[in-house]
Amino acid sequence: MARRRKQTHDPRQLLFFDFMANQIEEIREENIQDDMREESIPAPATQIEQKQSISVTPEAELKKEETDQQEPARTEKPFPFPTNDGDKRRLGINGSGDSVYELQDGSRMYSPNTAIMQFLDGEKRTPEKLFEDGADDYLTIQEISEFTHTLSLEVQHARQASLSARNRTKGSQARNHQRREKRRVHQFGLLDSGSLGAEQPRRTEEAGGDGGHSFHGETLRTAADGSGSIEQRDLPAGEPAGDVGFGDIGEHGHRHEPENYRITPEDRLGVGGAKTKYADNVAAIRLLKQLQTSGAALATPEEQKILVRYVGWGGLPQVFDARNAQWTAEYRELQGLLSPDAYAAARRSTQDAHYTSETVIRGIYQGLSKIGLGSGKKLRILEPSAGIGNFIGLCPENFNTNFLAVELDPTTSAIAKYLYPNDHHINNGFQTTRLNRGFFDAVVGNPPFGNQSLYDPDFPELRKFSAHNYFLAKSINLLREGGVAAFVVSRYFMDAVDSSAREHISQYADFLGAVRLPETAFRQNALTDVTTDIVFFQRHDGENKRSRDWVNTASIEIDDLKNGGRRPATVNSYFVENPRQIIGTLAFSGGMFEGALNCLPDPAHADLGQEIAARLDVLPANCFVPQEENPLNTEVRVRNADFIRSPYFQSLKADALCVEPQSRKIVFKTVAAFGESDYDIFPVKNETARLRLVSMIQIRDTLRELLNEEKSDGDESRMATLRQRLNSQYDTFVRKYGHLNSQTNRGLMRSDPEHSLLESLELDYDKGLSPETARKHGGEARPASAKKAAIFRQRVLRPAQIVEHAETIKDALLIALRENGRVDFSRMSRLLHRPAEDIQTELREQGQIFLNPSTEEWEIRDRYLTGNVRAKLHRAQAAAESDPRFAPNVEALAAAMPPDIEAVDIGIRFGSSWVPAQVFADFVEHLHGGKGMQTINYLPTLGRWEASVSIWDASLASSVWGIPEYSAGKIIEALLMNKPIKVQKESGQHDDQGRPIMVIDQELTAAAMQKADEIKQAFLDWVWTDDERRDMLTRLYNEKFNTNVPPTYDGSHLELVGASEAVKLRPHQKNAVWRAIQEGTCLFDHVVGAGKTLACVATVMESKRMGFLSKPMIVVPNHLLYQWKDEFYKLYPDANILVADKTDFTKQNRERLFGRIATGDWDAVIVAHSSFKKIDMPRDVQEEILKEQIDAVIEAIEASKAAEGGRATIKQLEKQREKMEERYNALLAGTGEKDRAVDFADLGVDALFIDESHEFKNLAFQTTMNVSGLGNVTGSAKALDLFIKCRYLQRKNDGRGVYFMTGTPISNTIAEVYTLQRYMQYDDLKDKNIEHFDAWASTFGQVTSGWELDATGVNYKLSFHVQIDLSRFIIFYISIYYLKLSIQRSPGKASCIPLFSGYYSGYSYKLAS
Repeated sequence: MARRRKQTHDPRQLLFFDFMANQIEEIREENIQDDMREESIPAPATQIEQKQSISVTPEAELKKEETDQQEPARTEKPFPFPTNDGDKRRLGINGSGDSVYELQDGSRMYSPNTAIMQFLDGEKRTPEKLFEDGADDYLTIQEISEFTHTLSLEVQHARQASLSARNRTKGSQARNHQRREKRRVHQFGLLDSGSLGAEQPRRTEEAGGDGGHSFHGETLRTAADGSGSIEQRDLPAGEPAGDVGFGDIGEHGHRHEPENYRITPEDRLGVGGAKTKYADNVAAIRLLKQLQTSGAALATPEEQKILVRYVGWGGLPQVFDARNAQWTAEYRELQGLLSPDAYAAARRSTQDAHYTSETVIRGIYQGLSKIGLGSGKKLRILEPSAGIGNFIGLCPENFNTNFLAVELDPTTSAIAKYLYPNDHHINNGFQTTRLNRGFFDAVVGNPPFGNQSLYDPDFPELRKFSAHNYFLAKSINLLREGGVAAFVVSRYFMDAVDSSAREHISQYADFLGAVRLPETAFRQNALTDVTTDIVFFQRHDGENKRSRDWVNTASIEIDDLKNGGRRPATVNSYFVENPRQIIGTLAFSGGMFEGALNCLPDPAHADLGQEIAARLDVLPANCFVPQEENPLNTEVRVRNADFIRSPYFQSLKADALCVEPQSRKIVFKTVAAFGESDYDIFPVKNETARLRLVSMIQIRDTLRELLNEEKSDGDESRMATLRQRLNSQYDTFVRKYGHLNSQTNRGLMRSDPEHSLLESLELDYDKGLSPETARKHGGEARPASAKKAAIFRQRVLRPAQIVEHAETIKDALLIALRENGRVDFSRMSRLLHRPAEDIQTELREQGQIFLNPSTEEWEIRDRYLTGNVRAKLHRAQAAAESDPRFAPNVEALAAAMPPDIEAVDIGIRFGSSWVPAQVFADFVEHLHGGKGMQTINYLPTLGRWEASVSIWDASLASSVWGIPEYSAGKIIEALLMNKPIKVQKESGQHDDQGRPIMVIDQELTAAAMQKADEIKQAFLDWVWTDDERRDMLTRLYNEKFNTNVPPTYDGSHLELVGASEAVKLRPHQKNAVWRAIQEGTCLFDHVVGAGKTLACVATVMESKRMGFLSKPMIVVPNHLLYQWKDEFYKLYPDANILVADKTDFTKQNRERLFGRIATGDWDAVIVAHSSFKKIDMPRDVQEEILKEQIDAVIEAIEASKAAEGGRATIKQLEKQREKMEERYNALLAGTGEKDRAVDFADLGVDALFIDESHEFKNLAFQTTMNVSGLGNVTGSAKALDLFIKCRYLQRKNDGRGVYFMTGTPISNTIAEVYTLQRYMQYDDLKDKNIEHFDAWASTFGQVTSGWELDATGVNYKLSFHVQIDLSRFIIFYISIYYLKLSIQRSPGKASCIPLFSGYYSGYSYKLAS
């Protein structure tokens, strides 16, 4: 059994390593000949591992040495070593840097040093078989690259399965290793090297393949510190200044100092077509995964040569197109190679991942050399969008640089770290990277060409710029005075008519010069044509020292090569005045963008590098002056270097509080100039406050350690010890300082990012009532109290169990859905050990999955064959005409279509908005028999009918279909327009103006209403009599409303990863979670106590884990804020949530809070209703939504005029237009002053969960109905604010991201259901032309009248209401309602919604069992 060696800082231990090195030499000299004769097969790896372990104490070392001398040198079964170099032929090196040999019999061998150890492939497999088995140690890196592109997909899938099985084994070993690291125990192996007593990154090398042999040795792969900060580190006494060890072992091993790769012309960056670039990318990704899996800290020079040819996906969008027949194999290969998240990231990067060519980069450095950067002085250079670091690899040797490379994409950043280990790398978005202003000497790069805006809490004023201009402005702002910047930029930076970005930069930087490149400059490297500029800047002291003409643009005449002639173009004044700086000819050449101005290459400018160099003479020579550090003026910061490097400190989150062990001061974690970890002193008022914080930090650390131990499936005894310590620390703290949730303790700890986690240790906290307060208010005194959380008593977390095998294809599909929420063929391939193509074919033939033609994504049957299947069928039929892959979709959707509703079951009424106007006109013509005229039109913008009816026959108008006081024409108009029928008479009284006061004549009104009922009945008797009309209406009704199949989701397969074992969700809650995940929007509409809160918490965490959500925000009633926090931690004890209370939303704290929200990777952000409205919306979004509403009103005005509508309608619309324009103008006047520069879009929130959503029911809407019970038509500000935010998220996320929770979806009026649908189904309402209330009400209901008591309680009055028929509405509603409904008709109930009863529209509802 391997024994553990405790870490020390005793340099005397080096003697032991010298001794072990001698042992190796003796073994080689004395026993190698015997081994050659006797050995055939080495011992298993576990035996070798045991041999390599050494004892813990110095006393035991000597004993171990003596024992080792007495034991045989080798215990494995011998195999014949080749006796000389003639027996073997060296082929190259493998991915681990070891030499690969081919023996005389054709078998393979690899060795780090043939004099010490050799590994033979006992099965004598062919190179192709070794590749299939994943035995990469026996293959050269060139062979692996070649096989990756030449062997069949079946071999590739078999290889993936072999590698996956091996990686799972390594993952288990890695987890054990991590647990040892956490306990600060280091197991030294025979070949360990490096500084003793310091934890070093190590790599485990393993030869793979069945029947192969493996040797485990932990070897040093150091990374240089390279710190550029001016800071004095405290090093412990006796610690060596450098790394001490064996030195290099092996011919091409990893035991070398880290060295940056230098790009040379032989690397031929970007050379080759699309297929070659794809092959280079895949080879680099495969090598990267191998390096990461093996834990390599450094790459060999040979490996770096493969990695450096990675060019990204910007020029290869066809790889992600499933319909591109020429790239089918690559499309499938890449899906199998990358995880779903990595694949999605790679696909997104096709928009802007265009790497800069070698020629352009060398030209930039030539310009910087002329400016004066090549003096040999130390330079701190920033690359804000580094890619794989080509700017670092091409940096001239005379530049003494220390680079900081920032890169968002994890794959790209990881490659850069292996290529340039001596520089600093940050894998993060530039907007979330905190860097010191005025620190860098230079900035270089090619910022992404994006138009989206980014929010940076350190530079909020830059959010108005595009991402491209933001990168430029922030980078230049980070320069010290006199620092220089050189970028490759989009032409639009210089030529844009909007000069705000150039104006901003000119305030703190001088423009030195520019070169416009031909559109072909990126063609070789990125396979795209785009006109770009190289620009140079120098940071000034606030006063421009050079011309600002570059800020302006001018109009010049340019050739139009597509349409002929010349036309004006906007070009930067700098290029107008300096046309020589343009390499090529400006022209409108057509292409992808009709109006795009391009710089066409000139055949005379064949050598782009020479042309760039010739135009750099405009730059001022040696204007850059290296910064000399004055020791007298330099702030010397003493920091505990060991503490900063410790795993404990590195594991802390930004801003986390901790105790510096030497001074015992409270400090908080910060970021230093080069992005490395640092700390600053946290001010405390007195010693008592410090001691409180020390105790709370201890409790937090113990809690975090216990949670980590539980998650990693650690030792149970260790967990028991930690749990006991947690109880002891907590009890002591409460006795001494009170509960964690007391106001004093919460106030002290609130700046710590995990203060909510700490507070979650207490449930049902009651602050108590002091005797003084009790006497004053007459209450009963009671002490503060709280219940302990479950983690004090029991284990609450277990690590997710990774399934390695599935018996059936359906099981594999369920496992993939449970883990990723989507159809993942690569995962199913690993589970079933079958090719992904076969799995895809079988699932499709079984009808379990379907390829959605709208999204090109695979969807499960339950999702694809539900919802609006009629619309899906139309899209599938259109797609199937050109692509036979969608023929199964058509067949399945046709079978899933709900059966047509026959005419007898269609609830048609006089005035239904879906009925064509001609039908009503024909009916009116039928009533008067040609003795009248009618004009009937439907105004979809208003959602109402416009009607004018005149009946000339007095008998028909006043007797048969009307009464003298209310003619038939007026009754028909009222019915169509959903207006109440009222007959008024003079009351005998007059108002102040002398006008008679009118009252309703109840008798005549009843008579008129009786005639209205007769007309409606006549319509029903007439409408179905004509066969052609009946067929037309039946078809139209089915096409419009009989479209949806109610979805049913079974969430029983869900396993909530990271959830507490102390809480179990009920089946209906899991169903709700699964539906919300799949649909992306949901109304959690069930009664109090049915578990809405936990269902939503699980939805948040599972959606985030599966990649559907990134940063959800939960909006809850004020009094439930901390209850939600407790419930969240109750289900997910290890969640990373931010709870923002009213203190955070005070004026002085809001911006800091918004910065934390924007830059933090939160599982959820919980805010109160009252605080939510303080988060402003982007002004342009508000303008867009309000303008959309105003345009709709103007459209309605035009439609009404076109239909020759009455004056009343025109007046109403004009009045509504004025009101909306007033609100619009108020918005433009500036409503965003409450916060400096932060709004909802800046926070990165991509989903809203609204608890008690009925509190936002008063959303304004327009109606012409004069009926009772419609609620607050004018609406409230907070409801409008929520509506705009919901629309913003729905537009951004394709309808996803809005979740409502309420137990009372209808509390007062039927309009609240309409409001809910506007929030959650606005696009669906628009598709059906019922987004306006009048259209919605006329579709699902009608105006009815009835007698009811007036306010006196004695007299009756006639009232008018909207009556809704839920038989048409229910399917539409439950498309957002998350519980399966069991609908039963209730005898004796009218088809309406009595708001006070438990029946919806005559249908009782209950939870399905």
